[in-house]
Amino acid sequence: MKTRDDIERVCDATKNLLIKKNADYGDSALEPLGVFGNGDAITSLGARMDDKLMRLKGQGIGSHSIDTLYDLHGYIALMIIAIERKENIDSAAHICDDDSNTSIALNRNSNQHTTNERNDIPKRKEDSQPTLLDYRSSAGKSKDWWETSVVGTTDTERK
Repeated sequence: MKTRDDIERVCDATKNLLIKKNADYGDSALEPLGVFGNGDAITSLGARMDDKLMRLKGQGIGSHSIDTLYDLHGYIALMIIAIERKENIDSAAHICDDDSNTSIALNRNSNQHTTNERNDIPKRKEDSQPTLLDYRSSAGKSKDWWETSVVGTTDTERK
């Protein structure tokens, strides 16, 4: 049960952080003012998450990055809330307790590539097909953080 206790402790800490920040800043994450941008909550939260991921990419992961990881954990929770509100859904109904959600996402792309082609990074670069690893930042630039961080390629090398 130690792992379960640790999960509860970390999730409680994130919950308490979110409640404190909500008391301090109001609903600014879910109802952005739009002073410096005109994005909705999902776009705004995506930009904040992008900043946190870039910080982790630059500084690495360790005890020095705990605060950033808690912030990212909180932004993920807020993103779920933003999606619930925008699409008027209960996110709990969309939780899979197995890997079926991953299988569905992978199968969505199966008509474009075989499994081996999808996992062949140089081949995907040649084809310039978006993958599950691609995402868009609020600035609209294509990012592929996973490949850049794990595989070691840069934007320049991909172009």
